[in-house]
Amino acid sequence: MSLKGKKQEKSVENEELSKRLDSDFVVHNMPSPLSSSPESSKVGFSAPQSHKKTGIFIIVGGVVLISGLIYAAYVLIIQPSLTPSINQENVITNETPLENGNTLTPVQEPATTSLPNLPGIEVATSTLVATTTEPEMASSTVSLIVTDSDNDGLSDEEELLLGSDPQKIDSDGDGNADLIEVKNSYNPASSGRLSASSYLSSFSNPLLKYSILYPKDWLLKNLNGNETVLVTSVDENYFIQIIHQNNANNLSILDWFQTEFPEQSPGEARSAADGSWSGVYSQDKKVFYLNDRVKANIYVFSVGAVEGNADNFANLFELMIDNFQLNSAK
Repeated sequence: MSLKGKKQEKSVENEELSKRLDSDFVVHNMPSPLSSSPESSKVGFSAPQSHKKTGIFIIVGGVVLISGLIYAAYVLIIQPSLTPSINQENVITNETPLENGNTLTPVQEPATTSLPNLPGIEVATSTLVATTTEPEMASSTVSLIVTDSDNDGLSDEEELLLGSDPQKIDSDGDGNADLIEVKNSYNPASSGRLSASSYLSSFSNPLLKYSILYPKDWLLKNLNGNETVLVTSVDENYFIQIIHQNNANNLSILDWFQTEFPEQSPGEARSAADGSWSGVYSQDKKVFYLNDRVKANIYVFSVGAVEGNADNFANLFELMIDNFQLNSAK
């Protein structure tokens, strides 16, 4: 081939190579985003945007899936391992059935706590169970002191019952002290005998045939078919009672006392002026045992108080004994 022919052939090859390079440049060169040429439509810019959205969806879905797996692992594996197991056999149900078909709601034990120290209560420090001590009794409103304002031997309460003046030793001004008159059965508030006093009443026992004097302001109760007579203050705090019993062996009062109370010694002895009875006190002078002349009956006098001091009425007690009259031997 001639040199000219070779040059032409080479020129043709160069043209073809140039065309091929130009073609490659058009295909692989990044087109302008603003281009609306047919070439850009061929290459297709929508494909990269679709791939981008798909990638975002995949990433979001992966995050959700991983989060779900973590939560499921916490609920199914981690949380159960942190919760203590419960023995179902030891669980107390809210309601316990009773035999009668009803239900009983169990009471839960309260938590241990400290309580303030209350008067009269000793609080345990380990539990809420408290032990109580004996409460301090309220002081009595009834005085144990025997008040005698005029120092004449009669208590103020006795003088009020008898109508005499608690502030005067000789209430009626007859020259005799009130106590001396009472012990001799005279009226300390006026002239005459105690039996005529408007401050005293008389009671006759229809069964046992005896009579007594007692304060008009006090109450008298006839009990046990007249076998017991009870005289009380209005508030029933103080009392004087007389109980009858038979003297089966017709013993003298001293023999009877020693038989009934072999370990005790009798107190002061007294007897009626007319000889219708005789008797002895107990050592504390709160009881007087009286025997009739024929030694058939025993009468037991006693004085006492629910509250307070029975000595407030020691002279009244003696007055009732001294003025005890047996109408006839039973």
